Amino acid sequence: MSRYLEVIAALVALSAYVFGLCYLWRWYLVGLASRYNIPERRRRAARWYPVIALLIVIPALITLFCCLRAIPARRHLVAAALVCSLLPGLIWWICKMPGLSALGYGRQR
Repeated sequence: MSRYLEVIAALVALSAYVFGLCYLWRWYLVGLASRYNIPERRRRAARWYPVIALLIVIPALITLFCCLRAIPARRHLVAAALVCSLLPGLIWWICKMPGLSALGYGRQR
């Protein structure tokens, strides 16, 4: 039972980390919008985007492997719990994307 609690704690920590990182990244992008024109802010944001992607993917993979080592028999449960832990931050990001698109980020139509 304690292994399940450890896995839950790790997934909650991952969820908080991803949400915090998305929040700080949005804050940074809005700050760029207040200081630079569209081409410059897109260039500066594109420079840091791979770093942000790695800061999300690497901890998620580490958490996944650690959780799979803790509960090896329940692989599907751990994978579903990982997806559920990442969803709040990513859904929040998707909801904020229209505002960022209005600032010149994302795909321009």
